[in-house]
Amino acid sequence: MLTVIKIGSSSVVDQKGHPNGELIKHLCRQINDLRNQGHAIVLVSSGAVALGSTIIKNLKTDSKDDIAAKQALAAVGQFELMAAYNKEFSDYEIVTAQVLLTPTDFMHRRQYLTAKSTLETLLAMNILPVINENDAVATDEIRFGDNDRIAALVANMLGANLLVLLTDTIGMYTADPSIDENATLIKEITDLTDQINKMASESSSSYGSGGMVAKLAAAKIASWSGVKVVIGYAGNPTLLMDAVDEKSVDATVIHPKSEKLAARKLWIAFAKANHGTVVIDDGAVNAIVELNKSLLPNGVTECRGEFVPGEAIEVLSSTQELIAKGLSKMSSQELVEFTKRKSLGETYTVTTELIHRDDLVLLAGN
Repeated sequence: MLTVIKIGSSSVVDQKGHPNGELIKHLCRQINDLRNQGHAIVLVSSGAVALGSTIIKNLKTDSKDDIAAKQALAAVGQFELMAAYNKEFSDYEIVTAQVLLTPTDFMHRRQYLTAKSTLETLLAMNILPVINENDAVATDEIRFGDNDRIAALVANMLGANLLVLLTDTIGMYTADPSIDENATLIKEITDLTDQINKMASESSSSYGSGGMVAKLAAAKIASWSGVKVVIGYAGNPTLLMDAVDEKSVDATVIHPKSEKLAARKLWIAFAKANHGTVVIDDGAVNAIVELNKSLLPNGVTECRGEFVPGEAIEVLSSTQELIAKGLSKMSSQELVEFTKRKSLGETYTVTTELIHRDDLVLLAGN
């Protein structure tokens, strides 16, 4: 079984800003046990920025919000992060490989295939890949901001069977358990509905970047990839083994969908930032949902936000239901002009569809 394990900063880094030695020790032991049973493991780990900020004492606290400072902190902290893992894995004679990824590694086919080949080669050589977002070169425009989605996309890339998202809580609750004493653990999810998403709370950790919201976003990617997801407590000494053995776990289990999306459409739907919204009429909804057609500008009744060709936009029905997401072939300025002329009964010709069907992902009911 191929399992992708992701662990967050709030678990890897202790309250003093140092590597959480005890937790990392238990994590490495569990990974060694799984590998000894013949399972292939990929580890995705956050923590570089947090560790870097501890090492570089002379930076102001508020500078952590500056992208250039974060890049510097990540470059320093990544070395510390890998040192902490190598210290423990060396006891088991496990060789690790640092792999730093960015969103473009999933977006551009050549980079995607190169990354995929590298990871598959490492696994074939019995080397443990340790993945992190390449914060040292990432920008606000070209970055994920959390490793949960990277873990889910890696799971899709490698055809993993299981994605385990380790965090500082037992799993997902019906409400934030730190403020609601009646909150209960959701042990099983078969469909990530809007109601489930609304239950997710943002991280209250000093280091975590996404909280449960990011984990559910990652779970949706994995679910569409046919990958089972377990969200559980990083300090649970048997969670990984129990999850792989498909035993009952004190965690949240999210089951995969029977229908799978290709990697590129997963990127469009869940990883590429949204830059605008269009509302379409019922005829256009029928065309893209029932007839598998491209979305034409004629079907648009309203345009919100500013975007340029190649950017992702969401598609809503006349009742404001999310129908699809796709890559626009027009700018918002051109689309607004088109809809304005159309409403006045004037002729305004465009030579392209708004979203080609190959760049359109249907999300209605999902």
